[in-house]
This record gives sequence, C-alpha cells and structure tokens, in this order.
Amino acid sequence: MKKFSNSLFFYPLVALFAMFSALFGLYVFSLDKARTTMIQQYMHNSKEDVSLLKSIIEELSFDKKDSLIQREVIRAATRKNVKHLLLLSKDGTVLYGNRFHFSGKSLEQILEPGMASHYKYEMEEKPDIHTHPYFDELIDATLPINYLYNPIDKSVDSGFLLMLYDISLPLKEKREELQTEFLQIYLGISFIIMILFYLYYRNFLTKLLYLEKISSQMHSSPKEKNPHKSNIFSLDKIVKRLIQTTKDLTIMSRVIHNSNDAILITDSQKNVISVNPAFENLTGYKSSELIGKKPETLIKSHMMSANFYENMWKSIQNEGRWNGEILDRRKDGSSYTAWQNIFSLHDPQTGELTNYVAMSKDISELMQKQKEIEYLAYYDGLTNLLNRSYFLNMLNNLIAQNNRHKHHFAIFYADLDDFKEINDTLGHAAGDEVLKHFAKLLKYKLRIEDIVSRLGGDEFAIISPDTTTPENALEIANKIIEISKTPVFINGKNITINISIGIALYPDDGENEQALLAAADLAMYKSKENGKNQATLFQDDMQKEANKRVHLREDLKNAILNNEFLLQYQPKVDANTKKISGFEALIRWKHPQRGLIPPYEFIPIAEESGLIIPMTQWIFKEVNDVCGRFKKLYKGTFSIAVNISAKHFQDQSLIEQIRFNISEKWIQEGCIELEVTESAVMGDIEMAKEQLNALHKLGVKVSLDDYGTGHSSLAYLKHLPIDTIKIDKSFIDGVPHDRQDCAITYSVIQLADMLGLSTIAEGVENEKQALYLASLGVDYIQGYFYYKPLLESDAIELLSHQSL
Repeated sequence: MKKFSNSLFFYPLVALFAMFSALFGLYVFSLDKARTTMIQQYMHNSKEDVSLLKSIIEELSFDKKDSLIQREVIRAATRKNVKHLLLLSKDGTVLYGNRFHFSGKSLEQILEPGMASHYKYEMEEKPDIHTHPYFDELIDATLPINYLYNPIDKSVDSGFLLMLYDISLPLKEKREELQTEFLQIYLGISFIIMILFYLYYRNFLTKLLYLEKISSQMHSSPKEKNPHKSNIFSLDKIVKRLIQTTKDLTIMSRVIHNSNDAILITDSQKNVISVNPAFENLTGYKSSELIGKKPETLIKSHMMSANFYENMWKSIQNEGRWNGEILDRRKDGSSYTAWQNIFSLHDPQTGELTNYVAMSKDISELMQKQKEIEYLAYYDGLTNLLNRSYFLNMLNNLIAQNNRHKHHFAIFYADLDDFKEINDTLGHAAGDEVLKHFAKLLKYKLRIEDIVSRLGGDEFAIISPDTTTPENALEIANKIIEISKTPVFINGKNITINISIGIALYPDDGENEQALLAAADLAMYKSKENGKNQATLFQDDMQKEANKRVHLREDLKNAILNNEFLLQYQPKVDANTKKISGFEALIRWKHPQRGLIPPYEFIPIAEESGLIIPMTQWIFKEVNDVCGRFKKLYKGTFSIAVNISAKHFQDQSLIEQIRFNISEKWIQEGCIELEVTESAVMGDIEMAKEQLNALHKLGVKVSLDDYGTGHSSLAYLKHLPIDTIKIDKSFIDGVPHDRQDCAITYSVIQLADMLGLSTIAEGVENEKQALYLASLGVDYIQGYFYYKPLLESDAIELLSHQSL
C-alpha cells in the first residue's frame, strides 16, 4: 500500500476519485436543488391559478351561474398535472368537481380517508398552498371562497377550493434529464482524463523518473540500500495549483466585468486600482479617469452629512464591512441613490490591509417608484387631489375631533352632469382634461382650510370644517356651482361644466363617515332628479326613499322567482291600412302587497341591480308562448317587440338566451323584434355592430327606440344594421302644431326612407296627430288614439276579429 501511495499512479488516481466523488455530490445537490425549485415553481404557479379561479368562481357565484362555474372547474382541471379540482361547501360537500359524478359527494367518498381528513384540517385551520406531508410529489391548494353558489339548494355561501397537483411525472423527467447530463459529463471527463494520462506519461515519464533517481541519489547516504525517493509530484501540485488559480482569477475577472453591480476596488490607501464597466456606466467616468485617484474626489455628492461618512468608515474599520443607501454624484453633476456594500480585504498570511471593495446598485428608479406609490396612497394621480382613502381618513379624524362638543361642519358631494357625453363625444382624454380643470378650480378658488378630494370617476367631495348652518352650506355649494361655470378650452371648443351637489351636515345628518357620505350622496342624486346643476340639502325623507328602493330591489328578486310579472301588448297599427301589424310587449309587476307597480318605478332598479337580464329572459319565454297562441287564431304576419336594456344589449350571451328561450320557427317567421335605445347603441359602436349583425344573422329584427333624444348621428344610422326607427313621443307630442317638432319628425321619416328603414311614431293620442303623421309617410303608429296596452286575451280577440 505504501509503495502504491508513492507511485506515479497514486496522486492522479486520488485526484480522479475525488473529482468523481465531487461530481457525484454535485449531482445529488443539483438533483435536490432542481426538485426543490420545481416544487416551489409549481406552488407559485398553483397559487396564481387558484387565486384567478377563485375570483372567477366568486363572480359567477354572485350571478348564480352554476353551469359556467362547472365549466370553469372542468377547464381549470384540464391543465397539466392537475389531479383533482373540487369546490366544497362549508360542511365539506363537493358542489363542483373535475368529474361530474363528484357533485354531492363528501370528501371521504372521493379521496382516501387519511387524505380527506388531512385536507379538511388544512381547509379549516391553515388554508394555503402546501406540499403533502407524506407525498411531497403532491401539491395541494386549499383556499376559502367568500361566495360559492350551491346548485343543490340554490344558495350563495362561503366554501372552499381544493386543487391537487401531481408533479411526480415532471420530477421524474427532471431526474432522468439530470442523470443523462451527468452521465455525459462523467463519460466526457473520463475520456479526457485517459487522453491526458496517455500524453502525461508519454512525454514526462522518462524525465520524471530521471529526476526521481537523481533526487534520490542526492538526498541518500552511501550506506543506504534503498535510497529515499523524493516526492517528484510536489512540482506537479504547484503547477496544478497555479493553473487553477489562474482559472479562478479569470472567472472572477469575468464575473466582475459582466456584473450588473458597479464594482470599484482601491488599494489600502483608497486609490482606485480597478472598476468594472457597470461602474463606468453608472458614474459616467472612464476607468482611465479613475485609476490612481481617490473616489471621494470624483463621485462624492456632498449631500450626506459628515457624521454619515464618519460612521461608515468606523463600521468598515471595526467590522470589516458597511452597507446602506448613499447619494453619489455622476460625472455630469447629477446625483443618484445607490445601495452600496463596502468591505475590506486583508492578506491571509500577515493580516495586513490590502484593498477596499465597493459594490453599488443604482436604486434611483426604485426610490422614485416608492415615492410615487406613497403619493398614490394618499392622492389621486389625475387631479392631485386627496384620494378617497385619504379623504375618508381625514373625515374620520375630523369627526373624532368634533365628537366631544358636536361642532358642526359640512360635507359636499359633487358630481359632474352629463360627463359621460363628454367622454363619448370628445374622448376620454378630453374627459380627463375636464376633471383636471374642475379640480384646479376647486383647489384654487376654495379656502385653504377646505378639504377637497376626488372620490373616483367624476365624483368629488369637499369638507368645509367651520360651516355650521344649512344656509352657509348652500351659499358655499352655490359658489362651487358658479366656479364650475368657468369654461375650459378643449379640442377647439369651450366646454362649460355643470355639477350637481348634495350637502350633509355633521352631526345632524350623520355621526360617522358612512352615514355622512351616504346622506350627501342621496342629496346629490336628488339634485340630479330635480334638473341637475343645483345643490340640495339632505332631508330625512331622502333616506326613506332610498330605503324604499332597497326594499323594492329585494321584492324584485322574489318577483322573478314567484312569477309576479305579467305582460301587456300595445298594438302597432299600419298607418295606411289601419290594421294591426304587431305588438310591443310591456312588462307589469303585480306586487302581492302594493298592487300594480308602474314600470318607471322598478325598471331602473332592475337595470342597476342586473335583474333586468333574468327579467327579460322571462319575457322571452312568455313571448315565445304567446306567439304560438296568436298564430292559432291569426294566420297573417305580425311581430312582437321586446325592449332590451343597454346592459342586456351589451351581454355577450344575449344571442344564446334568445335561441334558448324562443322557438326558431317564430324567429324565422319574423315574429320577434327587439327594441334597443339609441344610447345603448352609442355606448360602444363596435360592440353594437357585432351584436346587431349577430341578431340579423339569427333572423331577429331590430328597432331603434327613442330616436332623436340622443346622438342622432346619420353616420351610425348608415352603417348599423337596424330595421326600424321609432320616433320618440317627445317629438310626436308637438305635431302638427309645433313647427320645430314637425320639422324634426319630417326629417326623421325622410331620412329613414332614404336609408330603406321603416318608421314607427309612438305616443299618438289624437286623430290630428295620426292623420298628419300618415301624410308625412310614417309606416306605423302606436299610441292611445288607436289602442292602449292590452291583456293577452284582449289582444287575441283583436287579432281574431282582424282575421275575419
């Protein structure tokens, strides 16, 4: 063994064994690192996936769309490595799963008992993204869901989302990939070493043996039988070490050269001996301008205190390093903020100081973004006024200050009138300019002690801390209204702003922020109802009216479930033949306690709450049935028009709803017509074109309702696929006496005729109007002069008489 250890083969073989051992250790470490990284990546990705899925499920649950929820679950479950995806109720019942038969089962019926109890514990105690405690190739995501629609009892409650990822396959693939790579490395190194060994012995063996012999002779006595052999490999070790050191230095040089961090190295006297390209880019100095000079003479900004530098160097001397933020200066004189790490280097043999190294990262942009984020936390980015959050905080503080002695102050809730029209006609950029203009007027025209905020959109709030009476509050509100009339010049036009203001007084109208803002908001809406561009003080009856609307909204939900609606049908009469050509379906609500509620009371609430869509679907079903009953008695052609709200018109599922609820037979026979308001079409022209084309492709006729009350643009009439223009009652009321109404009505009829569209005059109440409109060439007339809205039985009777 001793002979072998002294042989030429010993050290190379030891080195070879050590290298292969290191490679095997590296392989084990790399495998473990890759495994950990993959698990962390999958956990990160799963967290994004389940968070997004949770948001979608909650939104769909709010609308009670169980089929869409199931579809989203199936879609999400098809993603790679997803083993199970379950939505559970609070009691652990599976409501939706990646297999349809999972629905209604308990977790124990789907998973192994041990796994089921584990996931129940996670959902109840620590919902999050975890690896399984016994199977780390399983990642489970358990998240609580605030709103989950239960398709069994039709309720919306909280629940849980459970998603299991099986990443055993990608881990196996990664393991095999690493094995292949390291096997190739092993083979490559073995081949290289064999060649090196061959060259080594061929070129140097004779010389080394000769040197060994000479060395042995020189260091042995004549009496020794076996002269001592010198270790001829000591020189080889030195050479190898020098080669490795050179390689290491080359690598370190490349690392420093390519580092994104700015690196500066000085000698012990703080004279620069080296900088990397990142330092040159950061400071603007070339290395030739820095070498041999002290850094403080060039990059010191003098914006930090003398005490700062004193403490910095004290830390370097005592602890060997310092890190922190520092302001330095570029060559052009500009300053920048850097995160700097300075440390000292010492000779390992003597301990003598040899160098200082400074590593800097420019964090100026990060600091600027932090300032912007801090600013946006308190101020509105568009107007530079206080934002909603900061305003509410100041309002709470003011309430707390005044709570003890009940000192009065006023809060004003201001909303720009008809702001949407500015956005629609001039564009959102112009709308932003209007908002900024109004904000400047408030900021510079009101008192410095007044608190001004933009709550969002075109809504603003002002607090007047020392306004104590309603009279004073109204005076300030009227001043704000006058201020707003200062025009702003945008896109070649002078725009004057009108605003509606609601006023609430503390503590009379509310003793907390919610109550005060709600009171001012109600008063503002009362200003809009009363004609806009005015101020209104909050009154108690406004709250009662608001409560009434809330109760009505709740009753409206029950009305859809309890089938409390009925339809009436107002005939459309051919202006020439005087025969009925169709009907308009008008919804009525027969409230169990309040009796018949007119549409103008509940339709706006239905639109606000989104109930207008299920309500219209009910109308589709009723109209479908009525078409069948009408056709049994009347063989002629007729159509029934259904009014579509703007919100419903923008619903992407409108076409499918029509297909689902209305027979294709009635659609193809032209029995179904939709009435869409002008404002709904103008909300989004491109979307309107797509929706109208889809309706036409389906075979549904479209009538443009309330024409003339909005934009009335010839351009969109020319390009939108509509069939009929319905002239608004506000113009019909004036004919044949009002010259302006007559001129408008005549122009609309002529325009429609040129575009190949038919016209309906609504709200005709006397013979003079009917005769005049017929003389102008209107196609159809609708109004009390001919018929009021009729019950189905009366409408059928009319049709049966007409068929005789």
